[in-house]
Amino acid sequence: MRVLLVSANDASNLQPIFPLGIAYVAANLDPGHERRALDLYLTQDWPPELEQLIASYRPGLIGVSIRNLDTQNYFAPSSLLEVPRELVRTCHKLTDAPVVIGGTATSLMPVRTLQYLEADAAIAGEGETHFREAVNARAAGRTLDGVPGTVTSDADAVELSPEDVNNLRPPDWGLFSLSEYVARGMAANVQTKRGCPFRCVYCATHLLEARTTRLRDPEAVADEIEELAAAHGVRTVHFVDDNFNYPSAHALALCETFTRRGLPVRWICNLHPGYVDEGLVAAMKRAGCIYAAVGSESANEQMLANLRRPYSPADVERTCRLLSQAGMENWASLLLGGPGETPATVEESIARMGALEGTSVGITAGIRVHPGTELAEIARREGVIDGATDLLFPAFYLSPAVANTIVEQVRGALAEHRNWSSNAVPGTISWRPPQSHA
Repeated sequence: MRVLLVSANDASNLQPIFPLGIAYVAANLDPGHERRALDLYLTQDWPPELEQLIASYRPGLIGVSIRNLDTQNYFAPSSLLEVPRELVRTCHKLTDAPVVIGGTATSLMPVRTLQYLEADAAIAGEGETHFREAVNARAAGRTLDGVPGTVTSDADAVELSPEDVNNLRPPDWGLFSLSEYVARGMAANVQTKRGCPFRCVYCATHLLEARTTRLRDPEAVADEIEELAAAHGVRTVHFVDDNFNYPSAHALALCETFTRRGLPVRWICNLHPGYVDEGLVAAMKRAGCIYAAVGSESANEQMLANLRRPYSPADVERTCRLLSQAGMENWASLLLGGPGETPATVEESIARMGALEGTSVGITAGIRVHPGTELAEIARREGVIDGATDLLFPAFYLSPAVANTIVEQVRGALAEHRNWSSNAVPGTISWRPPQSHA
């Protein structure tokens, strides 16, 4: 059967990134199905291109991957669902082929996203197996009703089935033109694991990848990187795991494998401050790491406890200092305004992070409320949201105690630290790439 796969992220309001999820889905379809792709980020004017593709290719099923519900900016909230909605409607005008949506945004609220986008079905969570089964069902002349993991109405239960990551075929890098992303100066995004066992109050990763941590074989990761370098000209890799260094033994095994095999790339990663020591940082340096994003979120003991972050401010400071001493660029995050935040806790976080020479900091003020999180329960108890609140659209938690002070506090921090950035002041950004691979 002919399958058309569409990445609906046009990146107009976000950091562009290669559509890894749908590239995995494409690679793990059964042999015999034809595949074509359309990437809205690489397409200047997608409606006529979509029309031409559907007319000439005549797909039997269309898969649409949606990365983000919104910009997650408390000070300039903006939904990102209008382009995917228009895309789904356009597909329905041009063909009778069912449209199946998936991706991060869909998995956060599969039933509600299905309703709003008016798609025919939605895939919740990891999609390789479920989308393959949906394609096979259509190829056999069956409907999508009853296909495991496929939501077709508001009465359907959402079934998450974590994939065995070592049985998956590598992403189809060529189908979605990785070389064009590389030509635009972007790193290739690679996963070394899936799943996150931590229970941060605001995080909805468990709705996407479940809580079971599944580790990829370090040799298979190295094989993939060698292929990326040889076939696609990749020189920088971004490990997009929530926590590259958890479990610690797996992170060390990856570093040792990369060093032994002499991989021709440099790389960046995301670190959990609770699992960093001198040995790990030295191993990362030897293996080619040039930059690490530290998921610090706060430098106040009580706020870390309130956010359910299992480490201390001292862990954050040690992590950043070890990275700087090793000559690795590092960036740390401050997620301000959570439950219990006060002007004093904000000031302490800013002061402690400001004392870390060589560390740039990105400040986010106001936390997006996602369903299925403890923060959603807190927001409901405090009257921030209620039963009528549609969390498909931007809704944020900001501690009332800092509502009148947070902007000025952040402005003061930015004025003092020129390598810091924030979404809390107009004209600034909340993420800045290091100069070594920008």
